[in-house]
Order: sequence, then structure tokens, then C-alpha cells
Amino acid sequence: MFQQANLSLVEALQAADVRATSISSGVFETNRSTQKLGLVGRVVAINQAPVDAALKVGSIPVIASLGETVGGQILNVNADWAANELVRALQPCQDHLSPAPAGCSTAMAA
Repeated sequence: MFQQANLSLVEALQAADVRATSISSGVFETNRSTQKLGLVGRVVAINQAPVDAALKVGSIPVIASLGETVGGQILNVNADWAANELVRALQPCQDHLSPAPAGCSTAMAA
């Protein structure tokens, strides 16, 4: 379901002449939640390589909120928490990005 939604979003973006890349796995390393929630995990590490590869060629990465455990188990992750961890890892408001992304002030980049 997540992969199909991801691909549908990428296709819609591409139909609007927006360069987009589907990334359905390989970004979020997770641990399985200790609560009885089924196949749900929390993000413990970020692999930036797939995101960096998409950005390097000028493509918008469309990332599914799925993670993998070290053992390869696919887990659903809270998309808000996953996005927060991704932003913390990418640090998009750092001064090494020129120009700074929209929403980043000069004070944030310092």
C-alpha cells in the first residue's frame, strides 16, 4: 500500500513536469516498537545516500514512511517522526547549502 501510494505521488509529480524520485526503502533504520502495535518501529538511524543521490540530480525525493530493522524486517514508522529525524540528519538550513532552502533564515543557517 505504501509503495503504491509513493509511486502514484511520483507519477503525479512527473506528469506535472516535476522531477521526482520514489524512495520506498533504505532511508530509515528502525527498531521495533515495544508496544503491541504490530509492525511499527521508531527511527534509530538515517541513511542519507538515497536522498542525496536524488537531490544531486535535481530530483525531489518522495520517501515512504517505512523503515527496516538491522535484520531486514520492514516496519511502518510515524511519518512525522521520520521526517523530523530526516531533517535533523540532513540539516537543510546549514550554510553549506547555497542558496538556503525556503523557510531558512540567515539566523538559522548560522
